[in-house]
Amino acid sequence: MIRYGAKAIPEGGLHAMPRFFADGLCIVGDSAGFLNGLRLKGIHLAMKSGMMAAEAIFDALQQDDTSAAALGAYDTKFRDSWAFTELHAARNFHQGFSAGIWGGLMNAQLGIMTGGRGFGIKDKLAGEFGTTG
Repeated sequence: MIRYGAKAIPEGGLHAMPRFFADGLCIVGDSAGFLNGLRLKGIHLAMKSGMMAAEAIFDALQQDDTSAAALGAYDTKFRDSWAFTELHAARNFHQGFSAGIWGGLMNAQLGIMTGGRGFGIKDKLAGEFGTTG
């Protein structure tokens, strides 16, 4: 082997997502944490985040206002989308493995059965993840 490249993935889930809009910018894809850690899938979420950001940017440009307040529509579009529903169901997957492999596997199964809640993890309300504030 002559060379090797590695990629870090944003596996923190819904609770680790940054606020993905600010004055004059929107963050999409892996940079904004759009990855389903349970399935290790993110292409569809990256594409959806790009579409939601594009819609918010288009609306902001129509109003000639690219402030964070105008681009906040991106967050609203995300919360109303299937992408939020998917990430919410997988929100505690990786956090469960802090208890070790067996505890993580049990938590993963319980999370699948309970829509992401799992056990022994302080769950945040849907309105309190990183994109607010």
